[in-house]
Amino acid sequence: MKKMLLILNLVLLGSLLSFPISEGFESETVPAEGWSVIYENENPPSGNIIIHSDNNPHSGERSFRFSSYSSGSPYGQYLISPEIVNEGPVNLSFWFRKHTSGSEVFSVGTSTTGDNVEDFTWGEDITDISSTWEEYTSLLDDDVKYIAINYKSNFSYYLFIDDVEIFTPQNMEYVRSNTIQASTDILTQGLENCEILKVEVETENELNPLVVSDLKFNLEGTTSIDDISKAKVYYTALENSFSTDNMFGSEIDNISDELLFTGEQSLQKGINYFWLALDISESAVAGNKVDGSFLELKIGDNIYTPEVSSPEGDRTIMEALNGEYTIGVDGDFPSFESAIDALNNLGVSNNVVFNIADGTYNEQFVVGEILGVSESKTITFKGNSLDNSLVKLSHNNSYSKNYIVKLDGADYISFENISFIAEDDIYGRLVVITNGADHNSFNNNKFLGIESQLSDYDNDANLIFANGSDSDLLDNYNSFENNSFSFGSMAINMGGVNAISPFEQGNRIVDNSFEGQFKKSIYLNYQEGMEISGNTIASTSSYNNYYAIDGFHVNEGSNVSENIINLSCENTSYGICLRPSSQEESGLRSLVSNNAVSIETDDLSYGIYLDKCKNLDVYHNSVNLTGNSESAMNLFVYRNTTDCDIKSNILTNHGNGYALRVNNNATEGNSYDYNNYFTTGENLARIGSETATSLEMIQTLLSGNENSVSMDVSYLENLHVEDMELKIAPRLDNVLKDIDGEVRSTPLTFIGSDEYIEVIPDTIPPVILSLTGTEGEIGEDLNLILTFEEDEAISENPITATVSIDGGEASELIFTSASNKVSLKESFSSKEAFIYLATVESQPLPVSGEVAITITDLAGNSSDSTFTIAWTGDINPPVIDIFDAPSFALPTESATIKANIFDESGIGEAKFFYSIEDEFIEVEMENVDSIYTAVIPPQIIGTVALYYIEATDGSNQANISVSDTLEVVWEDLSSGWFGPYNPVNNSGFGLTENGEIVPWELAMIYNLGVASVNLKKISYMVNEGTVGSLSWSLLNVDSDGHITDTVLDSGVLTDSPVIGTEFNEVEINSEKEISGLVALKISLLTGGFFGRDENSTYNNSFVYFEDEWVKLGTETLNEYTGDWTLKVFVEGFNVVGNEEILPLTTSLEQNYPNPFNPETTINFTIAEAGKVSLDIFNSKGEVVRSFSKNELKVGSHSFTFNGENLNSGVYFYRLTTPDKSITKRMVMIK
Repeated sequence: MKKMLLILNLVLLGSLLSFPISEGFESETVPAEGWSVIYENENPPSGNIIIHSDNNPHSGERSFRFSSYSSGSPYGQYLISPEIVNEGPVNLSFWFRKHTSGSEVFSVGTSTTGDNVEDFTWGEDITDISSTWEEYTSLLDDDVKYIAINYKSNFSYYLFIDDVEIFTPQNMEYVRSNTIQASTDILTQGLENCEILKVEVETENELNPLVVSDLKFNLEGTTSIDDISKAKVYYTALENSFSTDNMFGSEIDNISDELLFTGEQSLQKGINYFWLALDISESAVAGNKVDGSFLELKIGDNIYTPEVSSPEGDRTIMEALNGEYTIGVDGDFPSFESAIDALNNLGVSNNVVFNIADGTYNEQFVVGEILGVSESKTITFKGNSLDNSLVKLSHNNSYSKNYIVKLDGADYISFENISFIAEDDIYGRLVVITNGADHNSFNNNKFLGIESQLSDYDNDANLIFANGSDSDLLDNYNSFENNSFSFGSMAINMGGVNAISPFEQGNRIVDNSFEGQFKKSIYLNYQEGMEISGNTIASTSSYNNYYAIDGFHVNEGSNVSENIINLSCENTSYGICLRPSSQEESGLRSLVSNNAVSIETDDLSYGIYLDKCKNLDVYHNSVNLTGNSESAMNLFVYRNTTDCDIKSNILTNHGNGYALRVNNNATEGNSYDYNNYFTTGENLARIGSETATSLEMIQTLLSGNENSVSMDVSYLENLHVEDMELKIAPRLDNVLKDIDGEVRSTPLTFIGSDEYIEVIPDTIPPVILSLTGTEGEIGEDLNLILTFEEDEAISENPITATVSIDGGEASELIFTSASNKVSLKESFSSKEAFIYLATVESQPLPVSGEVAITITDLAGNSSDSTFTIAWTGDINPPVIDIFDAPSFALPTESATIKANIFDESGIGEAKFFYSIEDEFIEVEMENVDSIYTAVIPPQIIGTVALYYIEATDGSNQANISVSDTLEVVWEDLSSGWFGPYNPVNNSGFGLTENGEIVPWELAMIYNLGVASVNLKKISYMVNEGTVGSLSWSLLNVDSDGHITDTVLDSGVLTDSPVIGTEFNEVEINSEKEISGLVALKISLLTGGFFGRDENSTYNNSFVYFEDEWVKLGTETLNEYTGDWTLKVFVEGFNVVGNEEILPLTTSLEQNYPNPFNPETTINFTIAEAGKVSLDIFNSKGEVVRSFSKNELKVGSHSFTFNGENLNSGVYFYRLTTPDKSITKRMVMIK
């Protein structure tokens, strides 16, 4: 139940004096006791009275409701509190909301004197009010006596106030903490700031905020901490949404099972949110889990534990998409939708390309924000052919889903070589771009829309709809290039939010074709740095006020150039309209240039229409109007257009209308010159309220135009010209080329969009006199000096020469002018020469060859010359020293090779290889201070040769050269000569360190891998002198390679060893199953043994009897230098059950068949016995099938998956074994 008034202190002058105040407006009477209301409008309309409303109160039965005035000027309503009696600062709190509609506004005031409106000091207006309850809080000064709420009505609706509290602030206290699983979404390698846990810390009161100094977590539930590269904690105050704006303490990059974060974070009243976020390593293992627990937090000297430490749920690492895939019936993905599902769930780790099989795809899909996408990690959907009619993407849209493709916050997505086709007669949008979708591109596509003529307000048939509604989520840097757009109400409708919000940036519409649009072909609003160039637009629309290009607030360095527009509309039409275009923020001027606009009209039409434009350059446009309309005009400079430079345009009106019209308030502040004004009618122009019938009148009425002309023009196709009389204007720095990309001549150039290149039939090509500086030292650039005769006919400065070396691929070499004319009279009579310079960058190796250079003049004549270009000097091959390649005794160890490169100048890619026993293998070598390190696999005996790739020699062919070799040896553990004792260095066995005799034995270590096998056969050879019997035993070997005393199996090898130089085979056939590292030990049981050096005499031999060594010769024991000679060879281990030998590693094969319907087989092999599971996931990461065995033997296994009850699409299957986890993808098509 809501409190009405907690404490009543006294009544004075009819006002209720109280503190604290707690008011819930539960009474039906208005105002509540002690409160007052004031109407600024003394006679408010019926139905607009302040009441205590029972419509959805914050608590209790009622709330206070302000009521708006339904018409007329804004006026205010006031709610004023009782007098506040306090001895210090107090807190004010109340809740507010608006009705379901309206744009409500209110402010809060305080008074230290009285309760009249004029006594209050008012705070800032509170706007953007929600229809759900929000809390207002404020700390009031100790001299505040009254508070008031001022509701500002203006054709709005209702504002509700409830639960007003005025009270003395208390010290903040800790209430509780809790842990919540922040997300269970799939993770991918390399993903940063992945929220794992959300920690709630609840407090009450506001005075003297508590400070958190420690937060302790662990990574319980995480499969491997090696999957984590960094850990961080972020604080979002009272916002229950993850953000990386405010980090608590410092990030941890030395990951351990327990994570302690230290810092200082002041808490706020209410529920504070901390977030544990982890960075996933690039090498994280797919299928592993990531999770954690929150253990405790420290505030001051107090340590608190959460209500829940380890919430349910975790996050799974999956392998992100990377590389090329196919979409189609037999592709990696059967549909666009399945490909999008995979992107949404897995993200990308590098560039991804979806190659689309030819066919028709009836689909509708949304592409959202994809994990991992960036400028260097893009996504492309492309047809396999440049013929974009072979891949058709269509859909029958609806009102609620009016699109085929919707880019909803998606970035760096490209669509190429696709036809987008509308099927519905009303809802014809093909692509929708919204919610901050940036850097997307559409190239060489066909957009085919609805052909019907739609109503004036119907945007449902815009082919591209990209109108923004949120100034924080603008769609920037999107591009449409080389596409065709047919029909539709508008082809492209692209815009920001409004004129006072930030504008969209850097969008491009380039080299497209438009035909058959009904209302507008290109409609742009609230754009900056926009490029609309090279487009061809044609229309015969019957719509009144058709626009080819309509730019509404297209500002700040935008460019509308090289567009060809041909209109023949029944009613009013516009070629290029900018309304307005202002460049006041950045100072970057926008440009309208080289456009060719042709309009056939019998109505009011405009070639170029400028309304409220500022800082705009209108250069070199050709506008021609035909038909019969005295009101039509080539160029209309409308309201408040200023600081515009209008030059070098051709404005010819062959339909009896105006060539130029300038509005009254646009006659000053703009500059005009070098324009051609012509009409077949009586009135050439209208300047303000005056009509000009001649060029002289234009020059009188409009400042500038001193060099403008008035002449008829005969046009070729697309307003091209060949009249030399139009070559009257100086070349402009920002329009150096014409509509066709041809370089404009200088010092004078043609006005209009086309630069006519005069053919000079008898010109002599420029004569190249010399080219010097064609040889240099390695490491230096070559500076070339080109001298040729008579440069008047050269088309441009600088000169671009076509260059090829030794007949190779041609490239461009830029020569820039070094000086003006240079007299060469001594060498060339009275001729003058022209010197130009070019620089060729240095080469890493000596390179030489013949260079062919071609220079072309204005008439198309060319002059050819050849010269030799060369770099000289020596490059010493790198000196490479291989070291640290030891011998290894254990079969589980690898060998590390290190190479010191003393001179890397001859190294090209610095890519290295090694070769062992003629097997050539590429290996990555880590370079640290010119020390390159590589690891080669175990149990290889042979010569290691290190290779490197030399720098290329200009032919793009890499030479691979050997630099050094080294022997790397692992002991051959399957056979070898072993001696019982060597007295010289006390090696071997036979005596202890104290000289005590020990039983003779020979032990060898074997790595049997994961297969379960049994001992089959042992072969032995004793050169001579053995008496007694030999035994064998199999012993366990620990993980460090040490032989233990644990006997796995044993037996007698022979009672009567045969002496000689041949092997003696003994069948063992042990029934004991063994695997992994084991040791085979051969021991002397009874009798004696002697051995000798094979290369010595009998007298150098020693004999061991059961308790002593006896020397057979005359030398002393320490003089012995030979080896004893017992050789044992294990001929083979048999797999248990005599089956095929199993592999030593766990593996998961690709399912077969793939794609499948509805059944497929999955084969896998496990290397270690134990619990094994095989899980099937859909593209959302949900488990749809699971197979598990508590104990599965080592070996190969098979599992049949039947998806009869599942949908078509991409699925993932993951094998989890005691030693690893492997994930693969499969596709089901029904």
